[in-house]
Formats: sequence, C-alpha cells, structure tokens
Amino acid sequence: MNTTLLVVLAIVLAPIIGGLLSGIDRKITARVQGRFGPPILQPFYDVFKLLGKERFFTNKVQIVYVITYLFFAMLSFVLFVLGQDLIAIIFVLTVGGGAVVMGALSVRSPYSQIGGQREILQMLAYDPLLLIAVVGMYVVTGSFKVSEIAAWQMTNATPLLYVLPLVFIVLVEVLTIKMRKSPFDISACHHGHQEIVRGVHTEFSGPYLALI
Repeated sequence: MNTTLLVVLAIVLAPIIGGLLSGIDRKITARVQGRFGPPILQPFYDVFKLLGKERFFTNKVQIVYVITYLFFAMLSFVLFVLGQDLIAIIFVLTVGGGAVVMGALSVRSPYSQIGGQREILQMLAYDPLLLIAVVGMYVVTGSFKVSEIAAWQMTNATPLLYVLPLVFIVLVEVLTIKMRKSPFDISACHHGHQEIVRGVHTEFSGPYLALI
C-alpha cells in the first residue's frame, strides 16, 4: 500500500476506532455495574458537543500545548503504522503527554496543578516500564523497529507472548495506567469532584478539551 495513503488512513481511522473502543468500554463498565449505560457512539456525541462550544481558554499558551499534544499523538500513531522505532514512538508519546501536563501547570488553578503533578508521577512510573518492555523485545528479536519485530513474529512459530510473558504483563499494566483505568485514573478522575474535579483536564474546555 502507498505510504501516503497508509498515513492518511491511520490519521482518519485512529480517532474513529478509539472512539468506538471508548464507547464499548463505557457500555461494558455500565453493564457490569448494573446500569444500561450510554450508547456506544456517546464519545463522538461528546466530541461534537465540545467542538460546538465557545472557544475559551485561561491563557493562550494552552492552545499551543493542545496543538502540540495533538500533533505528537498523531505522529506517534503514524510512526507505529509505518513500522518505525519503538524507542522513538515512546519518546514522541511522552512529549505529547508532557504537553498536556504543561498546559495544566500553566494556570494557577490548584485542581489543575494537582492533576498535572499526579500525571507527571504516573508518566515517571510507566515510561521506564515501557522502555524495559521494548528492550526485552529487542533482546529476543534483535530490533527496535515495529516492522522488524512483526517480521520476526511471522517467521517464528512461537508467539512473542510466550517468549516474553513478563513483558506482556508489564504492557497490560502500562496500558491500564495510560488509559487511566481505575485505580490509575487519579490524575484525571471524574469521581472525586470535590477533590480535583477533572484533574489535569480541569482548565481545558470546549474545542480544546475535545482535541485532547
């Protein structure tokens, strides 16, 4: 497939797939809790609603951080689809996450400040784990590149999961933190309203919150 077409498809399909997965996750969570839950397309409704709201920001620097986050988030996914270096992808993801934190810390709101600090702690917790997992893959496959790791898997009958079970466990834990699933949702928790409101996202609103 043409590289340009592949990149365009990745950029277009990524938010669609992400929104659907988020909707399915919310539906399953609701059913487990004995509720009917929102429709699967609810994340898209939320985004469209936010995009239609007034553009309000505490300071203009926040706009820069939101755009930075969006750019690096898309870049990391494109690099992954193109089979590039995992170390570079992790670095790009970290820079994007750091942009959100800087946006939260750029305002004087105590809720945003606390959320930003907690987000930094979580990043410091899972980034080293990600690097360790990637190094483990390198030891087995001899490469950091996604394409070469996939090629190794295609030429070996034994799944990489069986070769590196601990790495799989680490990745599951990292994804739990990265996706802010309980109990690792403290930096952007929407349950403890009286404590940190929306944590790291407190001072983002309207279209800017939708982009995050």
